[in-house]
Amino acid sequence: MFETEREKLKDQNAIDDYCREYFLRTGKYLENPSPEEILNLVKDYKYFEFAEKELNMSENILCGNTKQLESFFHLEKLFFEEGRDVTFTRSIRYFQMVEHSHDYFEIECVLNGSAMHSSKNETIALSQGDMVLIPPKTRHNLVVLGDGTVVNIGIRQSTFQSAFWDVLNGNLSLSKYFQTTLYGVQNNEIFFRSGLDDFAEELLLMIYRQQDKQTLEAKKLSNHLMQALLYYVIENCSQDSVFQISEYLHEQALAIKLYMIEHYQDVTLDSLASHFSFSAPYLSRLIKRFFGINYAHLVQSIRLEKARELLINTNMHITDISAYIGYESNSYFINIFKQAYGTTPSRYRKTH
Repeated sequence: MFETEREKLKDQNAIDDYCREYFLRTGKYLENPSPEEILNLVKDYKYFEFAEKELNMSENILCGNTKQLESFFHLEKLFFEEGRDVTFTRSIRYFQMVEHSHDYFEIECVLNGSAMHSSKNETIALSQGDMVLIPPKTRHNLVVLGDGTVVNIGIRQSTFQSAFWDVLNGNLSLSKYFQTTLYGVQNNEIFFRSGLDDFAEELLLMIYRQQDKQTLEAKKLSNHLMQALLYYVIENCSQDSVFQISEYLHEQALAIKLYMIEHYQDVTLDSLASHFSFSAPYLSRLIKRFFGINYAHLVQSIRLEKARELLINTNMHITDISAYIGYESNSYFINIFKQAYGTTPSRYRKTH
């Protein structure tokens, strides 16, 4: 039903192509670009003409006036067309965006692939279906990994109270959050693990479909669809899958991760649970909530990261690396390594 919208969002645009070429050339995502590179990036951006008029973007970029450039993110009128309270964009691929904040609510939605959300000097991994609600004036950053697709929905703060009255004054668990955020009491993101199921994704794509329509009806429909999306996600997310960043950055999460890193070769869910005096089922739920993946995937990611280090920094045989990190089957190790890094361990060693 929304195949056209899905394909449009997956397509590489001119900015993606520029960053991807840089990645293929250097092996790194574009970060701290030169003034000329910044200009090449933003000149194809949807709102560049508005920014050029309001901020004299070209001159400020070439002069390296970064403070003036950051104000680009703060101006609602550069991102919202007249009469529209909801805006829809897609994050740039192969690009390390600078940490920034803005004066409107933002919702990051991972349609496919994965991404890294950074805030308060911490980074949280996002997977397909994850959503992050970011209040105004919250400094954050997002890096899309590979060819993933992450869309960003902006909601005006200036008209939030009138446009989303039902959400703000309802009995939803999120209603109080919006109220305290609007009055400056808090600025913590809220994470919804796997909040974007098939129906929520269709609501999202319906909002995207209205984006290029200039009619008053389309703008009103975007608001109603956004209300429906908020209601639906909040209603259908389990308590274990919704958390604020202050909850995520719990000392317990750090302790669990550090213990697993220290004992990754032979750690089991039962031994980990015993160490922290938890039951195995409870610890399993806790890991899913903290890290967004289950225990097996978490320990696998730690082992593969260690394997990657050994491939680059030692001459150990592939079979020996497999056994060293805790895998008896060499073929299994090669298979999961290829799934994670897109190449075999031996080829990875040669290219790195």
